[in-house]
Order: sequence, then C-alpha cells, then structure tokens
Amino acid sequence: MAQLIRHKRSAVAGKVPTAAQLELGELAINTAGGCIFLKKSDGTVVKVCGIDTDSHTGVLYTGDTDPTTYATVNEGDLWHNNAEDTLYAWDGTQWVKAGASFDWQSGAGDPIATNPINVNSVGQPLVDGDQYWDTTANKLWGWDAPNNTWVSMGGSITVADVAPNNPSEGDVWYDSATDYRAFVWVDDSGNGSWVDLSPGVGNKIFIQDAEPAGPSTGDGWIDTDGSGTLVVWNGDAWVEILAGVGTVDGDSIVDGSITTAKLADDAVTNAKIANNAVTLGTQTTGNYVATVTAGSQITVTGSGSETAAVTVAHADTSTLTGWQGTADNGEFVDRIQVDSNGHVTGVVWAEPSGGGGFSGLTKADHSSTLGRNGNYTLTAGTWYIKNTNTADAGTAARRLTIPTTNVAWGFGQSASSDDSQGTGMISFTILPGGGNQTLDRYHTRDPWCILVVTGNTTITTNSNNNQSWSVYKWA
Repeated sequence: MAQLIRHKRSAVAGKVPTAAQLELGELAINTAGGCIFLKKSDGTVVKVCGIDTDSHTGVLYTGDTDPTTYATVNEGDLWHNNAEDTLYAWDGTQWVKAGASFDWQSGAGDPIATNPINVNSVGQPLVDGDQYWDTTANKLWGWDAPNNTWVSMGGSITVADVAPNNPSEGDVWYDSATDYRAFVWVDDSGNGSWVDLSPGVGNKIFIQDAEPAGPSTGDGWIDTDGSGTLVVWNGDAWVEILAGVGTVDGDSIVDGSITTAKLADDAVTNAKIANNAVTLGTQTTGNYVATVTAGSQITVTGSGSETAAVTVAHADTSTLTGWQGTADNGEFVDRIQVDSNGHVTGVVWAEPSGGGGFSGLTKADHSSTLGRNGNYTLTAGTWYIKNTNTADAGTAARRLTIPTTNVAWGFGQSASSDDSQGTGMISFTILPGGGNQTLDRYHTRDPWCILVVTGNTTITTNSNNNQSWSVYKWA
C-alpha cells in the first residue's frame, strides 16, 4: 500500500502560516480557502490560490462602481475600473493599481545623476517619453530612450539683470538691467549665443519707480510709483502719451456718466474751455446756477423755438435797489409786468401818491379794511399791499400772513420790533417754497409788500386790534 503524505494544513478560513511554522521549501494547505503556502529562500511565505476555489468566487470585477460596496472581496481579487480604464488588485485593505509603481521625484540638476526615478514594484524602467520637472530651472525634461538621455521639452523664461548660466536651446532671457530687451538662446552645433528677439527696435521701455537715467529720444517710461502713465522722452523732457483718446462726442459721454463724484467743483475753467466752445442741446433740462459779481450782468439770447421762457431770480441774500425810502417815508416801487405763466416781462417805475393813491395803479376790488381774522384771496397778477392804520398800534402787532403758495416772487418791508425808538423796519424777499411771510405793524411804522402771484392765494390777518390793510392790483 502506498504511503499517504500529508502536508501541514488548516481548515480555518483565511488562516495563513507564519514563516516560523514552515521549513524552507515546505508546503502548507488551507483547505477552507483552497490556497497553498510555500516558504521561499528569503524566508517569506508565498500564497498561491486557484481562481475556481470558493474563496475566489467573482475574483474579477468590472464596472465603474467599487466592488466593496456590493460584494465581499478577498486579497488578490481584481477590479477593472471601466471609468478609468485601470486594473486594480485588493491587498486586503484597499485597491492598488496592478502594475508598475513609480516614485516620481523633482528637484534641481540632472535627472539621472541627482533625481533618479525609483521603480517600487513590478513594471518597466524608464521608457521613451517619460517626463521630469526641474524645479530650479522651471523646465520640463523628456526621456530620449534611443539616446539614453534626458532632453529639454521647452525653453525656460528668466527675468534678471544678468544672463542665466547653462542655458538650453530655446531659453528666453529678459534683460532687466540695461537693455530692457528679450533674448533667446540659440545653440548652433555647440556654439550657443543669446539672440535679440527684436533687433529692429531701437528704443527701450523702462518700467520702474525712478526716472531713467540717460534716456534716448523715443524711449518710453512707465512710472510704477506714480500714476502708471506712459511717457516718452522727446529729447528734452518726458511727454505724456494719451493713447486712444480721440474726439469727445455724444457717443463718448452718456447721460449720467459725469457726476459730482467725478467732476469736482470749479474743476473746469475758462483756461480749459474756450469761449463759445460748449453748445447746449435744446432738450437740456434742470437749473443753471451762477454767481454774478458786481459790475457783471446776465445776457440771455437765442431762445429759439423753446416754449419755456427765461426766468432770472435773485438769491435770498440779494440786495434789490429798485425799492428805496424817501424823506417823507414814502417809497419808490417798480411796476412789475408778468405773463400768464408768472414770468416777468417788464418793469415800470411808479411812486405812491401822498393821498393814499398809487400812480400807475388801478385800485382793484378789495377790502380797504381787513379786520381781525380777516382774509382776502389774491388772483394771478401783481399786487401792492400796505397797512393804512392811522392810530398808534402801541405794543400790539397788527399782522398780515402771506403764504408762498402760487407766489412767484415778492419784496417788501416789515416792522422788526415793538420798540418805539428807531425805524425798526426790515426788508425781505419772498421766493416759492420759502415758507409763510408776515407783515407786522408797530407804532407808526407801516409795513408794505409787492407780490407776483401766479394763482389764487389767500392772505389773512390775526386777532390783535383793528386791522386796516389796503390791497391794490395792477390793472
């Protein structure tokens, strides 16, 4: 009878014998997984499993999804990742690429002498087309297998005061010290030299914060410490170049593009804009405000077909000399003519008569005496209003209130206090939106005013003492 030879064995699934449990060349079998173990000469244990055993059911997986998400994988199982077109092997804890593993290194100097590529596992050594990045020269190298050497795959670019050492074919150097020009390294049969990339250009462009020394006519300079404006040396001085600025017309300036944030007060003067250089379009809208100095005047001409008339108004602080007091406490006043829109069309001199009449005036329908809490509605036109009380008012005011609604303009005088000494009169100007104006009478000082009214507005008296206000309208 033949003798049965039994190897070391185990029925425990996944159990692997240690090197100490096996002799050199001795075999061990795991009957649960169907694997054979062999101790090699270097003392390591090799595992050999058949692909048709229970432990390797579904050993080769294909697809885009990691097999560990839907199956139990074992060491040595394979997975072809269709999305990456890459083959992986399960090492017991993770998927690793099935093939050569390279340790790519980078650094300065020759790739072979200084930074070799180490092959960590089974695979090919350097093959034609392998690449290496030189971090010092900032240059990419490729492996030329037929000539067994690394070759440059493109030139480097260096910006420096002096040319770089050990240049290669195609390297570019920008001289930032004197010439401010670009050169390329051309190696003709081992006799390399720097070749000017712009030999036909005779001038230089300086990019620095200090004014260049010894410039030549035509040289340019960009001041990096100032406005960044490009200037050109004309032989005597640096002249600013305004590239691309042509005629400024309606296409260049759109509505709202120039505001107070961009154009400071008094930034544009007659030194920059000649007389009659600006023509305003007929559709220009808004208010034009000007300060008229003593001895000057405002001239408005050429209204053309515009329907809006021109209105010139004095500011609140203006002094109007058309109203002057006389020795007999009378007044000279202007007869102001207005159109239906309330615009001033003319002025005629007139003087109040001593008998209470008014030269040039027609006494319109009015109440010669407005009593306490009285009121009177003024219609569109020019009105003259004056207090005509004959008795001393004492310290109690006889007050008339004039609203500014529908009042285009007005002027007058009012008592300023109840002091019986002095004149106690103040002059005032009424402008639209300026608030109500009051006429007060104290003692023998009689207030008066002239109003230009564009629509109905109602004047009222207060409840102090008897009131006597004369109201006149220019006919």
